[in-house]
Amino acid sequence: MTENPQGFWRRKAILAALFIAVLLPAGVASADAASPEAAWNVTFTLENENKFDAVAPSADGGIIAIGSTLSRTSGGEEDVMLVKTDGAGNQVWLKRLPGMAPASVAAAADGGCIAGVYSVSINETDGGAEYQGTSFLVRLDAAGEEEWREALPGMKVSSVAKTPDGGYLAAGWLWNPAGS
Repeated sequence: MTENPQGFWRRKAILAALFIAVLLPAGVASADAASPEAAWNVTFTLENENKFDAVAPSADGGIIAIGSTLSRTSGGEEDVMLVKTDGAGNQVWLKRLPGMAPASVAAAADGGCIAGVYSVSINETDGGAEYQGTSFLVRLDAAGEEEWREALPGMKVSSVAKTPDGGYLAAGWLWNPAGS
């Protein structure tokens, strides 16, 4: 005897709905029971208008955070702000990269980091404005001092990561590629 295909799928849909109805409350209850507590909460500030965009755990139990601050010293332009903390949230160092915008940060095994940052220029044209940018990979050592900076002209970096062999990856997109 052949089974009605509509009846077969209807039973499967009812079983799936019951399965979800049983598991969903159990998942919500277990999520409530294991709510994480904040280990620490601290504010880092250079000036009045700051924000953080990305954070990476460091090998020593601290974090490295990247964000921006509006600079009064450079006419209200955005500067990158990088902060390294210890495991208790105490500031180890703070580094400022003037005239740049933050994208991403990845911790290095030695306590330093690689930061993906970028700058933007606007060229006025008859048809409007053309945006161009240059991204930079900036390597900071464990003391927050810049070791090197690699320019990526015409690119906007969105994310950086450390590779197992000690190298770095950068992902992003092109500013106004040909034909756009």
